[in-house]
Amino acid sequence: HRTDRNGEGRVRVTTLRFLDARTRQPLDTVISGHDIYAEVTYETRDPTCDHLKEFNIGLEFYDSVGRFVMLLNSQMADRAFDALPPRGCVYCHIPRFPLMSGTFHIKMTLRVQRMLADQVDGAASLSVETGDFFGTGLPNAFGRQGVYVPHKWGRSLNQTLRKVDE
Repeated sequence: HRTDRNGEGRVRVTTLRFLDARTRQPLDTVISGHDIYAEVTYETRDPTCDHLKEFNIGLEFYDSVGRFVMLLNSQMADRAFDALPPRGCVYCHIPRFPLMSGTFHIKMTLRVQRMLADQVDGAASLSVETGDFFGTGLPNAFGRQGVYVPHKWGRSLNQTLRKVDE
């Protein structure tokens, strides 16, 4: 029985894990700049439930001193899921994982029909290793925790107008 869990409990997250986007294999450590998936497994505790409506999952990432760093939220980014089965998985694709190296703690929040169904302050810990996020051969060597932001520099506005991911 977790002491860091809140919510009315009708639906619970049972597993949160991270997968390599190419191999679909679980990851113990994520590398900055690599494509990954967050996999959230859930189940309802209501035997009369045949589907879930307005299912919204949020993952908040905090650095090693407890500062908020980033949020992944299904409704903000795309949609709240409708007509989900009573148990299953939902996935979040995170291209070019943006966090710098370090250990991050994750708070998970699940809302179903706008009601707080499940919330776990210490849902997971994620270890991130330095990667070559920008593809320049210059990884973050300063040991700071933070977020990489895709960006371009140029001597003219036209040089900066190219797509950031080019």
